Order: sequence, then structure tokens, then C-alpha cells
Amino acid sequence: MPSIEKLDTHRKALTLNLDPSTFGSFAEIGAGQEVARWFLVVGGASGTVAKTISAYDKEVSDDLYGSGSRYVSKQRLEAMLDSEWAQLRSQLDKTRGARTRFFSFVDTVSARNFAGTNDPHGWVGLRFQMQPGGPPNEFLLHINLRDPSNVLQQEAIGILGVNLIYAAFYQLQTKESCLITVRRQPWHRQQTRESSTNRAIIRSSRPWKTSRIF
Repeated sequence: MPSIEKLDTHRKALTLNLDPSTFGSFAEIGAGQEVARWFLVVGGASGTVAKTISAYDKEVSDDLYGSGSRYVSKQRLEAMLDSEWAQLRSQLDKTRGARTRFFSFVDTVSARNFAGTNDPHGWVGLRFQMQPGGPPNEFLLHINLRDPSNVLQQEAIGILGVNLIYAAFYQLQTKESCLITVRRQPWHRQQTRESSTNRAIIRSSRPWKTSRIF
């Protein structure tokens, strides 16, 4: 169990990479691959990252996750989660399932376009096990992106994703403490308030974690 001290994003990603019990996949569409990037650059990524993918092309995305008219939606997010989770488990359960807490992180985001004419927002999801062989739990978050540039919005997604995965594995004592961790920003970016999580749906096999937060 990591220390309860406040950690920056780098330390959170590295802590996860160095934990031999956590292993998973990343599928990110619309705002780069900023969550996976943290795990790839801090060191020890092979201890956590099974796969990263970014299906930007609509035909490629439809082939992977099924066809649909709304690509930034809860329905698309759930289709991505179902597909990535099923593939991860089918490929790795036999060799790693007895000792691994699997996770699949996915997001589908409409970040600020070049003309600045869209409404930047997105859906972020995480499916994970609290113990090896355990039932899956989920976070589904709808987020509004308030930063004025695409680059800053991508950075915000990266920070949010690392916070979410870290909180799921190490700070699930209560849903309130978990969400505080998810929304916490590093000190050097705190003044920008780079993202706002305005709705989170938390689903779990344990009833006390089943809630809707507005």
C-alpha cells in the first residue's frame, strides 16, 4: 500500500508501474494518448501496460467497437470498455489471472477543435478488479474541459486518468475520498482548474459503492 502522502502525477504513475499486481490496457480517442503516455515515460511501463490503442478513424473504431452515430457518448464508452476488457481477460487470464488485478482504461473525448467552435467534453471509463480473480468494478465519468487550448485539455485528460487509476487501486475506502483524489491536480497546474468532472457514475459489485454523483 503506497504512502498516504500527496503524490504528483509522476509518482502516482510510477507507483502503479512498480506494483506487480496491476496490469491493464488503454484505449483513448480524441485527445491523444495522454493517460498511457504518463505510464510510458515515468519508467517501468512493462509492469503495468499490456496494450495502448487509439482508433481515431471512424471506420477503424466501428470495426473494433461497433457502429454508431455518436462517438463521444456514454454508449460508445461502454462499448469500448466491454471490448477492451473482454480482450484483456481472454488473452491474459490463463497466465496472469491468479496474481493480477486487471484494469481497462478508456476515454472518448471531443477536445477543442482548431476553430474553437465545439463544446469540449468527454467520457472516461475504468473497469478494474480490487483483487485477483475478483468481479469487475467500474467508474464512468462525464467531463467538461475548461482549458483554452487543445494541448492543455490533453494534459488535463492525462492527469485525470492517472488520478482515476491510482484512486481505484489505492484509495477506495469511501467514494468521497476516491473522487477527491480523482479531481486533485498537481500543484503546478492547480491554478488553471484544467478540467471539471461534473458527473460520475460509480458501479461496483459492492453495494456501498454503487452511486450517482452530480
